[in-house]
Amino acid sequence: MKKFIWILAAGFLLTVLTGKVSADSIYEPRDEFYNDHYNEVKRTIMVPILTANGPNGTVKGYKSPENAQVIEEFKNGAYIDIIGTYTDVAGIDWGLHAGPGISKESWIPMLYLMEPFGEDIFLEQYKEEIRIPADGEPENGTFEKKDLKLYFYPAGDAYPQEMISDAELSASWKDASGHSWYRYTVQGTAFWVCADKPEASLEELYPDGIPNLDKRITDDGVDEPEIEPKNRTIFKNAFFILLGLSGAAMIAMAIIVNVGVAKKFRNKR
Repeated sequence: MKKFIWILAAGFLLTVLTGKVSADSIYEPRDEFYNDHYNEVKRTIMVPILTANGPNGTVKGYKSPENAQVIEEFKNGAYIDIIGTYTDVAGIDWGLHAGPGISKESWIPMLYLMEPFGEDIFLEQYKEEIRIPADGEPENGTFEKKDLKLYFYPAGDAYPQEMISDAELSASWKDASGHSWYRYTVQGTAFWVCADKPEASLEELYPDGIPNLDKRITDDGVDEPEIEPKNRTIFKNAFFILLGLSGAAMIAMAIIVNVGVAKKFRNKR
């Protein structure tokens, strides 16, 4: 959770320094709970993209932190945008999944969201399998995207740069399918190339499905109790209904008593 706080703080600082985000560019959710608790929701200036990792392999998005109606379910590993957070009376942090292009806005327990998988996490998880360059392996090269497929990490997101010159080989790794991946660096930036099939797409490399390399994500999910909202909205509505009925009953009793008193008074006369 501390990582999320640092992400939000860094986003706010960057916004202040650059001055590129105006009030008009901040998306305002349609969510009813957000509007009712506007002053209690902490907005994120730069929207973090987090990864779902809940119990039983899924993460549920609820109507609100006080309404257990399930709006949407996400498989572990899915990317989720969070534009604001809310802490309920039990101290549970909830993230609002919303934004332009998102048709189903929902609230998700922040406990089930984590930093997205990237090269830093990949290098840490597979450090025992990663090798430094050996004799006979290429030392440097020039790579054009039209010829080779470049990635931020093996079987990961595509590297966007069109052309890279004078890249230096820094590491290699072999995946479970037997593909060899080479890591190159240039001017402090790293990218990966599948050495045995450098022009193949991920779908071609893995026809049975792109593998999940993130060891944090398992079929069973995280070993945490499942969190769901307490239906406080229902209780609140029931309370006000009962309060209204009680008030109506008291008014009716007062009318009956007044009518009875008036009759006795007329009879005495």
